[in-house]
Amino acid sequence: MALRVFISYAKSDQDLAEDLRARLEQVADDVIQVAPKMKQEKAWSAALLSQLKKAHLILVLFTPNSLDSPNVQLIIGAGVALQKQIVPIVVGLDEAALPVWVRRMHFVRYPELSTYLLDLAREAGKETAAVHRASAMAGVAL
Repeated sequence: MALRVFISYAKSDQDLAEDLRARLEQVADDVIQVAPKMKQEKAWSAALLSQLKKAHLILVLFTPNSLDSPNVQLIIGAGVALQKQIVPIVVGLDEAALPVWVRRMHFVRYPELSTYLLDLAREAGKETAAVHRASAMAGVAL
């Protein structure tokens, strides 16, 4: 099965999202990264919904910048409505600063991201080469 992952992030976290995308491309078949817009247009919203429907998993970058981002909140709400698996990736926040619903679920701290991606590759039944690339990025010996 092809693994499609959608990345949600605040516009000011573009560099972090690019890093996440590059790392995800080692283990996922399709990484969907839609640049956040300040003003939501109907065409953009329709395209966003279409991409969310195709995704198996939504990774949300939770940073000090994204906590109050309307775009991130929109994507989380749509993901919940579409019954998608949502995994928060926490960067630069103490647990107390996270929304209560995030604290109650499984979230991944950015320093643990490589290990999470390695596990994701294994769960998706990816080729051994992809698992080895991901483990090399994580500095994990197999």
